[in-house]
Amino acid sequence: MKVEVVPPNPAWRENFEAESQQIALAMGENIVAIHHIGSTAIPGIYAKPVIDFLVEVEDITRTDEQSAAMIAIGYEAMGEFGIPGRRYFRKNRLPNIRTHHVHTYKTGSPEIDRHLAFRDYMIAHPDAAQQYSDLKHELAKQYPQDIEGYMDGKDGFVKTMEKKAMEWQTWMQTQQNLLRKAYAAFNDRHIDAVLAVMHPDVAWANGMEGGHVHGHEAVRDYWTRQWQLIDPQVELQGFQRDGHNCIIVDVHQVVRDLEGKLILDQRVQHIYTIENGLIQRMDIQEARTPDTFISATA
Repeated sequence: MKVEVVPPNPAWRENFEAESQQIALAMGENIVAIHHIGSTAIPGIYAKPVIDFLVEVEDITRTDEQSAAMIAIGYEAMGEFGIPGRRYFRKNRLPNIRTHHVHTYKTGSPEIDRHLAFRDYMIAHPDAAQQYSDLKHELAKQYPQDIEGYMDGKDGFVKTMEKKAMEWQTWMQTQQNLLRKAYAAFNDRHIDAVLAVMHPDVAWANGMEGGHVHGHEAVRDYWTRQWQLIDPQVELQGFQRDGHNCIIVDVHQVVRDLEGKLILDQRVQHIYTIENGLIQRMDIQEARTPDTFISATA
C-alpha cells in the first residue's frame, strides 16, 4: 500500500463530523460516544489522509449485529483484526485508497484511555506533536510503498509518547478531582474545605477589585465580604492543560444579588498553578476556544 502523508487539512474535522452522523445512525443506541483520534485529530501536523474514529459502545457483541448497517454505508467489517475486544471497520474510496478507520470498544476499555490520552497529550504539547509530524514526513519519503516499514519506523516514538501521555492523563485526573471538590465547596460556602487545597501563601485573583489576595486569611476575608454583597455560583465546563503545572478551567459563572436578581451570566477561564497537590495561584481571563476540551464530566 502506498504511504501518503500530507499537510494538515481543516476539512478533516468536517469529514469527521459528517461521517460520525452516518456511523451513529448505523450503530444506533448502542453508541456511548464517538471520538476523533489519530493524526487528523491533532491540529497542525502532517498525517495520512485517513479519518480515525474511536467509537465507545455499551455492548461490543451488539456491534457484530450492526455490521450489516456499517457495510451498507461503505465499510468492511474486519472483526477484532488483531486486537482483542475491538471491532474494526474500514472504508476505501478506491481499492488501494483508504479513507476511514472505525475502532469500536466497549466503554471502559483501557484502549479508549490510551487513544484519547495520546491525542490529548499531543494537542497539549505542540513540540511533541511537531516531532511526530516531522518523523512521519521523513518516514513517508523513506518508505513510499512500504506501510510496514513506515509503521515500524514510528513505533518507538509512539510508545514513548503513549507512556508520557498516560502519566500526563493521571496527573490531569488528579488535579481535576481536586478542583471539582474545590468548586463544589465554594458553591456550598464551605471556605475551610477550599482553603484545605490551597498553599498557605496562595495568590488568588480578586475578581471584584482587581489584583490578587494572598494567603488563607486574605482569601477567607475576600469571600466573606463578597458573599455579603452577591451570590456567585460557578459550574465547571471543562479542563485544559497549559504548561508544566497549570490547568485552565472553563467556568460558567452566574452572579445574582442577595434577592436573587441576575447580575452576570458569562463564561470565563480560571488558570490554576498547582504544586504538590496544592493550589499556588489562580488567575482569571476571558474565555477562549480551546484546541482540546476535556469535559468536566469525563
